[in-house]
Amino acid sequence: MIVREADALYDNYLIDNAYSILKSKNKADREALMYEALAVVQKALEKEPKDGCFGAHKWYAILLDYVGEIEGNKSRLQKSYKVKEHLERALQICSSDATTWHILGMWHFSFADMSYTTRLVAKAVFATPPSSTYDQALHYFLKAEEISPGFYSTNMYYIGEVYEKMGNRDEAMKYYKDAFKMPVVTADDQSIHQKAHEKLRKAGVKDTQMVSEKHYF
Repeated sequence: MIVREADALYDNYLIDNAYSILKSKNKADREALMYEALAVVQKALEKEPKDGCFGAHKWYAILLDYVGEIEGNKSRLQKSYKVKEHLERALQICSSDATTWHILGMWHFSFADMSYTTRLVAKAVFATPPSSTYDQALHYFLKAEEISPGFYSTNMYYIGEVYEKMGNRDEAMKYYKDAFKMPVVTADDQSIHQKAHEKLRKAGVKDTQMVSEKHYF
């Protein structure tokens, strides 16, 4: 039933909400559904038309990464190059999808910000482990924002996070404020709202200042 609901959202061009439905069940059911969904998308790729199938590549990347997360750090690393490959292919087919730009930004951010322990695991898995930079992550996040300003609080937050990592505090605070002010609709929105509030509070920003200005493109 839950996969049919996700399929209906996909058919109605609400593809990004479909992932929320797949995430909504208990852990065991959710994991089983992710494997099932991955198999469905893999079949779609096998029947891909010559001009490509944007949604199949995007969803294959999303679900493959989620399955890697289920299976553990080593598996997720092993799948990381393929995740990136399918996201890039999705953008070749449709370069105007802000969500795909954001997800690629998250891919680059995760490898730019990789912990020492994860780097050791990556070196054990790959002769040349995945790597990236904060500059590359920022490029993808900003492109997503350019395409669809204010579309996703998480994208706003991570622009701020990257600027903070790069030492640009002023820009970081602007984007943390924007993330904080975004509407809270989902659990993810609430999490980002709280994270942004904590970043601003630690920086000494008063609550009244957090809603005083906008910084959209």
